[in-house]
Amino acid sequence: MTEDKSGRGSPGLREAAPQPGGSASNVVVLLPDQVTARACLDLGEAAALAVGGAMRAVHIGADPMAMLGSAEEMDIQLLREASEGTANERLARIRGIFEDWRREAPGRSQAGWRDCSGEIDRCVAAECADADLVVAPRTGNLDARDVVHAVLFQSHRLALLPPYRPGPADFLRHVVIGWKPDDHARRGVQAAKPWLAAAARVTAVCVNDGSTDDTLTELLALRRADARRIMHYLSDCLRDGAIITVFPEGTTTDGRSLLPFHANLLQAPVTTGKPVQPLCLFYADEASGRHTMAPAYIGETSLIESIDMILRAPPMTVRLSVGAPQYPQEGQHRRAFALGAQKAVGEALQAFLPEAVLPANGSVGSRDAAFDGEAGDSAEAVRI
Repeated sequence: MTEDKSGRGSPGLREAAPQPGGSASNVVVLLPDQVTARACLDLGEAAALAVGGAMRAVHIGADPMAMLGSAEEMDIQLLREASEGTANERLARIRGIFEDWRREAPGRSQAGWRDCSGEIDRCVAAECADADLVVAPRTGNLDARDVVHAVLFQSHRLALLPPYRPGPADFLRHVVIGWKPDDHARRGVQAAKPWLAAAARVTAVCVNDGSTDDTLTELLALRRADARRIMHYLSDCLRDGAIITVFPEGTTTDGRSLLPFHANLLQAPVTTGKPVQPLCLFYADEASGRHTMAPAYIGETSLIESIDMILRAPPMTVRLSVGAPQYPQEGQHRRAFALGAQKAVGEALQAFLPEAVLPANGSVGSRDAAFDGEAGDSAEAVRI
């Protein structure tokens, strides 16, 4: 199946809560400051959707009426009311931002909300206890500075801080790890495994004098372990009769080209002998029947911008080509199987758009090494 990104809307968030057996990643978004609240919510949503996880937003705020502290600390908190309003007023503003954000997309309706007002350190510890990833602002008001300090130095949780400047919509396009071979770094990488596995590219910057080959071997081993686990899970689903939809290009285009298929995504049908049904989506202007760029969701385009372009565009038609089922042959390698499916989708795309650009003959995606250590895995190590 090929995709032009117009169809990749938010599939829907779930409220972060303890999952039986750790089956889903919990993303907890801390909102101590109204100025940074939206950036944290957007980043938390992207992190949850990238790994099929759940998200919960939590207001964290100091409330002098619920704190045990020195007289000086109480005075500082009370003085804030002159410029920032009372603790309840600050809470109301942040809750309003969250509700506005949640109403903007149907998939956000299940994102949870909590309030924890009182002592910042206690609130952070309580609300992050079940988190796999904590999103917190890197700067902001007094509460925000106390929150990020507690997250980084006391929570012992993986933390994600929004950039000073808005970044690309796909924040997992390239992940850089500051790596030193010690237990702290290994624990951090272990905690980040779901997001590293979802990253298009991973670079390890080695801040030690050791061998980059050893570092690369260790990091790739983590990625391959996740890839094998996912492959076995998909194989079990197919054996149980499930129907699975994948976008084997691994990313999106503007609909005028087809990218090489990532053969590792088709390992499960090769393993189980189940067929693959090639599908090709094509978006055309309703009046002219010609290809339209209106639904293209690529590059720096945000989800909101993409939806806006679709709503402003003239009526369009979505065409679907359903190809003949592709059955893996006994002993066939996944690369050969992926090429067959890729050829079928490419022919369907060119039937819609004769000038469509197809991959070079024999070309498959670069993530094929995820299972067996072949050359081409999208991770690298650099020593400084």
